[in-house]
Amino acid sequence: MPAFNNRYSYNTFCFRILRLNLNITLSEEAGLVLKLSPLIFIIPQSLMVIHYFNSFSKIENQAAALIENNNNVRDNKEEKEDINKDENFYENEKYKVLYQEIIEYFEKSKPYKNFDFNIQSLAKALQTNTSYISRAINIKNEKGFKGLLNYYRIEQVKKDFLNNHQKKYTIKHIYTDAGFSHQASFNRTFKELEGMTPNEFIKNIKRKNKL
Repeated sequence: MPAFNNRYSYNTFCFRILRLNLNITLSEEAGLVLKLSPLIFIIPQSLMVIHYFNSFSKIENQAAALIENNNNVRDNKEEKEDINKDENFYENEKYKVLYQEIIEYFEKSKPYKNFDFNIQSLAKALQTNTSYISRAINIKNEKGFKGLLNYYRIEQVKKDFLNNHQKKYTIKHIYTDAGFSHQASFNRTFKELEGMTPNEFIKNIKRKNKL
């Protein structure tokens, strides 16, 4: 160990020793910092990546849930539409069958020849109700029960005219036999459906018979 001649030399020596130790300590800390510096940058970036990944996962899950919900709504809507189509098909078929029963009843039984025949009478005869009768007729005939009734009555009158029944019977007998109770309503209905009066219709028949 070197000898110290005076106080100044001793202090200088101590100062150098302290500075050396300080330099060594700073060097060690600097080395530690250099070793840890990658972690200082990596850890925040990693945390940021994890945060964005979690956020993206949440958004993706929400989007998937929304798509699934929309698909469910669409499927439910399509299912309801299919059910409605089936119900409409069933209803239409039911009324078509009823309409055919009405037509068969009109043609075979000729209930229209009775002047007080009405929709209640028809419903009773077919063992159903007036609402079903009205609906079934309206599907095929926009003029409804009254229009169907008048059609068959006028067709009956035309048939009698074509068979020259007016030569044997009066016009009144012909239209009352078809179900009309008044001549005015008969004349009006005949012109509405045929575009001419009963007398004009008879004249046309005579003209054709002469040809």
